[in-house]
Amino acid sequence: MTHPIYIKLREQIDQYSVGFPKAASGVDLKILKKLYTEEEAELFLDLSMQLESPDSVSNRTNRDLKKTTDMLEAMAQNGLVFRKRKKNAVYYAAIPFVIGSFEFQLKRMDKDFARMVDEYFTESFFNNMGGDHPAAQNHPRQTIG
Repeated sequence: MTHPIYIKLREQIDQYSVGFPKAASGVDLKILKKLYTEEEAELFLDLSMQLESPDSVSNRTNRDLKKTTDMLEAMAQNGLVFRKRKKNAVYYAAIPFVIGSFEFQLKRMDKDFARMVDEYFTESFFNNMGGDHPAAQNHPRQTIG
C-alpha cells in the first residue's frame, strides 16, 4: 500500500506549472516513491516555489536546522528541489515535475525509472497537456465532465 504522503505529494506537485495528474494505474505514485523518501516528501510539502534559506524553513516548520540543511542539500543534489547560491547563502524551493525534477534525474536514471516515466507520460501526462504528443494519440483523451 502506498503511504498517504505520496498522494499529498502528487496533489501538491500537480498544482505547479503543467501539473502532475493522477494516473489510474498508480504509476505516478510509484515514480514519487522511487524519487522521494517519506521524510523528503514531508519536507517538500512544507516548501513553496519561493526561495527560502534552510534557517527559515527550519524555524517555520520547527525542524532541526542541521538536519533540515542536510536534507535540503541532499534533495537538491538528487534533483528534487531547486537550489540557488547567492554570495555566502544558499536558498531552496519546491520545483514541478516537468520542467523540474524530471529533467534533473539524468544522473539517477535507470531502466525502471525510464519505463515508469514513459508509462506515466503516455497514460496521464500528455493527455493532461491536451493529447497533442504522438504518444498520447493511442489513448483516449480525458474529458472534464
